[in-house]
Amino acid sequence: MSKDSQNEFIQLLGDCVQQINLCDIRKASYYSIMADSSMDSNRQDMLSVFIRFVNELGEPEERFVSIKQLHFKTGKILDK
Repeated sequence: MSKDSQNEFIQLLGDCVQQINLCDIRKASYYSIMADSSMDSNRQDMLSVFIRFVNELGEPEERFVSIKQLHFKTGKILDK
């Protein structure tokens, strides 16, 4: 497989996982969004976002949403 084919396949899998996560979260009566930043091994500030929700069985679940490099320490960068 070429690198382009591999990247497309990875993107398709990621989109599928994201749709499953969104479907589960939309069914939830309660949810919260958690965001935290920390330094990675290269000393880059990284923002991690998770969603925690209560599933149909009443059990809490947590799903990873994204991780992005932070270039600024203000909320202005979060709209991108």
